[in-house]
Amino acid sequence: HLQARIRQAEQLLRQSMLSVGQVADQLGFSSVFHFSHTFKKETGINPSDFSRTTRSVQLQIERAKALLTEKKYPVEETAYYLGFPTVEDFRKSFRHYTGVSPEEYAKSGEKP
Repeated sequence: HLQARIRQAEQLLRQSMLSVGQVADQLGFSSVFHFSHTFKKETGINPSDFSRTTRSVQLQIERAKALLTEKKYPVEETAYYLGFPTVEDFRKSFRHYTGVSPEEYAKSGEKP
């Protein structure tokens, strides 16, 4: 039951603009402190850092979509331009957030 609530918290932090406090309230935790402590214990990262990192990657993917649509850089250069440590990390993140590889996205010519 607790793990399900933490997965739900991850999803809310990843897909919404809710604050950590709002997520804690929505999931019925007694306090933000209790939620933060529990989240970190279960995931190894505090919810604020999780949220910040996730949103940062989402913004990078949005920028990548624009660059790939413009065909400004090949996939490898796009990855490094946006600060991903490796091209493989970029490909995994891109597929996670868009459902397609960066190469497929670039070929499709989709608009951001």
